[in-house]
Amino acid sequence: METELQPINITQISTMSHIWPEAHTVTTYYKVEVNTDEVKLDKQHREYRWINTMEDDLHPYLVEMIENTGLFRE
Repeated sequence: METELQPINITQISTMSHIWPEAHTVTTYYKVEVNTDEVKLDKQHREYRWINTMEDDLHPYLVEMIENTGLFRE
């Protein structure tokens, strides 16, 4: 397992279809509560971050998708 986190509650937020200049994507968003906030990464990854605000350096497509979920609305 990539993180050793165990989901204890999973809620589907939404599914969105995006037609970008380079691709067409269908993305389903979930809110997942986990058993702990202690992450243990496997060999596939070197680092991780928990985020609770929109970061300034995200790709514009990712910003649009995150904004559409309403995750960081005040």
